[in-house]
Amino acid sequence: MNWIVKKGEFSQEETELLLRRRLLDHLPSTTLEKLMNLDLADPDSLDNLPRNLRVFFGSRKDLGIQNAGA
Repeated sequence: MNWIVKKGEFSQEETELLLRRRLLDHLPSTTLEKLMNLDLADPDSLDNLPRNLRVFFGSRKDLGIQNAGA
């Protein structure tokens, strides 16, 4: 059974926007389309996404992200 399916990749810039909790109406259309393809464009998923991404990235200075208040 294959649990990993490649449905798209997010650029570093897109990841930064998601970590900074950008609202749907402030995301580029290409980013929003990727989120919709992954069923992550609903408010609950978007609220949890920055916290979940920080598990992988922690405090990444190269992304300019501080691990504050997730």
